[in-house]
Amino acid sequence: MSQISIRSIVWIRNDATVEYVRTSNQPCFPNRPIHPADAVSSGGSSRQALTAGPIKFVQEWELGEVVEVLKDGSSYTVQLGSSFPSGKVPLTRTVGAVNVRLANPASLDGITDMSHLSHLSEPCLLYNLLVRFRSGAIYTHTGPLLISVNPFQRIPALYSDELLASYLAADLTQRDPHVFGAAEGARQSLVRDGKNQSIVISGESGAGKTEAAKYIMTYLARCSFGGGGTMATTLSGIESVIVRSSPITEAFGNARTTRNDNSSRFGKFVRMSMDRHGRMVGGYIDHYLLEKSRVTHQAAGERNYHALYQLCCGASGDERARLGIRSPRDHKFTAGGGCTEV
Repeated sequence: MSQISIRSIVWIRNDATVEYVRTSNQPCFPNRPIHPADAVSSGGSSRQALTAGPIKFVQEWELGEVVEVLKDGSSYTVQLGSSFPSGKVPLTRTVGAVNVRLANPASLDGITDMSHLSHLSEPCLLYNLLVRFRSGAIYTHTGPLLISVNPFQRIPALYSDELLASYLAADLTQRDPHVFGAAEGARQSLVRDGKNQSIVISGESGAGKTEAAKYIMTYLARCSFGGGGTMATTLSGIESVIVRSSPITEAFGNARTTRNDNSSRFGKFVRMSMDRHGRMVGGYIDHYLLEKSRVTHQAAGERNYHALYQLCCGASGDERARLGIRSPRDHKFTAGGGCTEV
């Protein structure tokens, strides 16, 4: 295991988070100290960066260079750059060992598989994700895991038909990280090994779990329907039913929260059955776990499930009279949070 010594490039935890604003052509840390490994490397990744535009981010960790080891390695003096505006006075800070992590050389910045990083600490992983995010790459591997960062914007070519077709029967070691790659990996293992495969999608509210699940189901359905190593452009039959079930489950399971206007307040386990050739033959939702407390009570600024508001706004005159439907503001179950529109 590498030891921290004088001239080591390290991450140190700040006492308070620091907010940065960088344009698309600025590095995250413009005064980054030079890592010894960079002096003999080719000087960075050859991956062509995509322009993602300006970004504002909060950084809990800061890069620096160790200039002194104190108290038998229990703390370090770290140089963090130079003072502003003169640039002549070094800025240093004494930091306990518990708040110091070794940094990777800049030549590894933006690597597609983080299991290949020299150091796998929290700041190293977060920084690599940040570098890739700013270049327009929202997917990153960590061994068999696929990490995605919600871009909160549309990236037109990210889910194009051409890109989707390029993953079918592909050598995934030669493809960039992508949710289509995760789906194709499961499909290839299913056909090759003849064993059930599972894809677990997890993350906090707004991370993009629902979208990821839809893209995976779409990919598997189109692979199945195309057959013979081709990709279908349209769906019919069971494939179409499975893909089009998502809006229904979301209507009854999604709601507005203070963090997300379309937050999934349910969990589901979807089984997709395929034959030995990888063609879809059936599918169903095995479990549908709903946040039932939301039906009778909503916190301030939140809503009940979308289906209730859709019924209030879309019901015909006859349905309103027969079911006693009024405006969402007139029903306790839909007005409990004081918010009836999104």
